Amino acid sequence: MTSSFRRGIVKVIAVMVTGILAGIFLELFFPYLGSLYPPINTYTQYIRDAIFAILIFGFTVIISKLIRELLERLSQKSGGRNFRGTYVVMRAFLYGVAILLFLSYLGVSLTGALIGGTVGGLIISFALQNTISGILMGLMLASAGIVKPGDPISFHSWLFDSPVIGVVKDVKILTVEVETINGNVVELPTSALMGQTQITNLRDLENRKNGAFSVTLGFPVDADPAHIMEIGSDNLRRSMEEIGLIKFDVFFFSKTFNTNSLKVVFTFKSMAHLNACISTIHLSFEKAYQTVKKQKNN
Repeated sequence: MTSSFRRGIVKVIAVMVTGILAGIFLELFFPYLGSLYPPINTYTQYIRDAIFAILIFGFTVIISKLIRELLERLSQKSGGRNFRGTYVVMRAFLYGVAILLFLSYLGVSLTGALIGGTVGGLIISFALQNTISGILMGLMLASAGIVKPGDPISFHSWLFDSPVIGVVKDVKILTVEVETINGNVVELPTSALMGQTQITNLRDLENRKNGAFSVTLGFPVDADPAHIMEIGSDNLRRSMEEIGLIKFDVFFFSKTFNTNSLKVVFTFKSMAHLNACISTIHLSFEKAYQTVKKQKNN
């Protein structure tokens, strides 16, 4: 049990003790104060309501923070599941119960409130259907453990100009915060990630367990692709250690009327080396193409 969790429990106990003492004070001393100063009796009920509101919502805030810390610890220990999305649902439930308890204390008819809330909820749901859809998608993404903080991930979608590659910093309800390999921090909307984005987890690739990253290169057909592959591979091998490249393979990928395409499949040491690897691969094979073309012309 962490020190912050213990402090949270102490706060819960303190709120409960404060509530008991406040109740005793109201029952024992307020009548006495009212007899000494009669005008105070006018404000007795307001003071009771205020104290009850402070206690119940203070208790709810503390319990909410304890649940958040507990779910955070579970998410870190689970290895695969992400329970952070559950916190939003539980927090909404806790505050909903707190509001209902306070309304009940005030003598408000909960039946009428629920009927009115149902009608109002339907109106709001139609007006905010896109936002609600985004929230539900965020909950699904966060609770399913597909994307977790600390994971190196590639997000590829027609919605983005180019694949977003980087380390996930936080998984929120409406957005996923990613620190890209360029050092920028971007917020990707969860509505764009669910169903419209190819998500590739690079964790095993980075840890050298399995999988690989790939780059596709295109060259005019005026140079022999086999010769480009040979010279380009030699160029790239000379820079492997410097750029953090572990291994690579080159394949003839496709051919069109005026373009030959090569694919370089490679693994690298860490996300910090990815930009250098991609750049060096392009330069190595571009240099090979120029060499082959020059040899052909001579």
